[in-house]
Amino acid sequence: MEIVYEVVKDNIDSWDPMRFFPSAPPDEYDWEIQEICNKIIHSDLLSEDKVIELSVYIGDLCDGSDRLYDSTKYLEITKKILKEIKQAKHKFKI
Repeated sequence: MEIVYEVVKDNIDSWDPMRFFPSAPPDEYDWEIQEICNKIIHSDLLSEDKVIELSVYIGDLCDGSDRLYDSTKYLEITKKILKEIKQAKHKFKI
């Protein structure tokens, strides 16, 4: 869980979907990050449909109804997160 959390937090904070930083506190997205982590941990993300479903979920959590980005951006962030988690797990043999 810790690796998943670190990767998700790094990516969501770097992306800053609602453009809150630098004025927001460092834990601004912590609730969304925790929800995304829970979804990743409890999902079978091997199929492309599940990855797309996760990207929609991330968009809904991080961007709400504002939709500052299109679905391509959410999918890009999702794939980046999943790739980094996979690499970290492989590196640490988890």
